[in-house]
Amino acid sequence: MEEQSITWFASASGDATVKLWKADEAVNDDVKRSDKEHPEYVLAHTLTGHQHKVTCVAFDVSKELVATGSADKTVMLWKTETGTLHATMDDFKDGPLCLEFDTTGEMLAVAGWDTTIQLRKVDCGAVCATLKGHTSAVNAVAFSPNGQTMASASRDGTVRLWKVGAGEVSSQATAVLERHSGVVTCVAFSHDGNLLASGGHDTRVLVWETAALSGVSRPQVSDLEGSPGPNGSMASCHSLLQHTEYVLEVAFPRFTNRLLASASADKSILLWSTETFELISTCSGHTGPVNSIAFSSDSTMLVSGSRDRTIRLWAIASREVDGAELWSSECVSKLDPKPDGHAMNIECIAVAAEPLVEDAPSAEEEELEATVVLDPTAAEPGSSSVVSEPAVSMDEADEAEEDAELQAEIDAADSES
Repeated sequence: MEEQSITWFASASGDATVKLWKADEAVNDDVKRSDKEHPEYVLAHTLTGHQHKVTCVAFDVSKELVATGSADKTVMLWKTETGTLHATMDDFKDGPLCLEFDTTGEMLAVAGWDTTIQLRKVDCGAVCATLKGHTSAVNAVAFSPNGQTMASASRDGTVRLWKVGAGEVSSQATAVLERHSGVVTCVAFSHDGNLLASGGHDTRVLVWETAALSGVSRPQVSDLEGSPGPNGSMASCHSLLQHTEYVLEVAFPRFTNRLLASASADKSILLWSTETFELISTCSGHTGPVNSIAFSSDSTMLVSGSRDRTIRLWAIASREVDGAELWSSECVSKLDPKPDGHAMNIECIAVAAEPLVEDAPSAEEEELEATVVLDPTAAEPGSSSVVSEPAVSMDEADEAEEDAELQAEIDAADSES
């Protein structure tokens, strides 16, 4: 796949504004010419319609709309390209804490202090369903990739699953997950829907295998847990324990199932393997709690927002050295409060989804394809036999030198991070 840069991302802040950041095309042309890897971002629009802290922000799947929710008890929809206000929903009883577009972009889930989750039509703002069950504020919502299930995380200590497919919205939760001991702050589905991650004030990240939840009505802890594994994992729930303070956000990439990121009040961002459920890299640099994180679609970039009022962009990479896969995470850009950043805490980050584009064949790939030739001595007219010529391998000395250079780059990135 061709590496995708982030074209748009949004940041919401306690200063009552939302800022839309766009890849600087002029700078990026220079970047390409100078063979640098990472694009620069410039402020495209500052959205100033809210009167109080903006708590949540999300792009729809088309990138045409941005939704924002605020402590002023409103949700606003904005045009991404122009930064103009498109619509306002101002009939909420309390300020929203979270919102998310469904996979079609036609429905918006909004939840917060009133303990309910409203499903609203984007085109008119009408409430098409109100989901009740949580007994305290709802901090986060997430739709499964197939759009059939929604997960919610609450201050009541639970994660709940709801049916939200077309024509089959459930009035009660289909599953209640109660493994956290305290407030649950965040929840996210993996790109294939096989994993569900949650984080909370108990400093843990829990990763649930959703296959164990399907077809089960309101499973409790005893239904899900087996015997603890070597890392504190259960048969269907893996517990990741490296954070030392509240976990504030979890995020999966859009098109890969190998990574999970978690952000914490301990000022760190941790990257986990979803194959081994082990820590593979740490993003260090923020000087305050990290409130929000979001991956680029192809997982090569991560954007973070902190209470230190800065936004950081991290390059995420893996390389194989001596048969082992090594991961690195390097801060490649930092947006400070001045000149264009936020004057108060960054409350939420959202990254617009990008489609993955197939790479054009490289010269090396074309050369390999050219080694497959037709045998001109075929016995019958119109028939052919295929002869594959072996590809020329690298000289062993050159290969060893390249491995050494890769290892040096990884060590340098790790020392800087």
